[in-house]
Amino acid sequence: MSKETTIKVKVNLDGKGNYNISTKVPFFTHMLQMIAKHARIDMDIEATGDLDHHVVEDAAI
Repeated sequence: MSKETTIKVKVNLDGKGNYNISTKVPFFTHMLQMIAKHARIDMDIEATGDLDHHVVEDAAI
């Protein structure tokens, strides 16, 4: 969490490809969903922020 964003992440590398991903950046959400699905990683991600750029940047860190 920063002054610009709030991000919550839970990842299970030994998962089945289940995901619950919510960002305000539709393409970023789609890309994370496809990574989870095809890599069979369970992901729960909630990311909000002031600018799309900050959401993507901080979530990637």
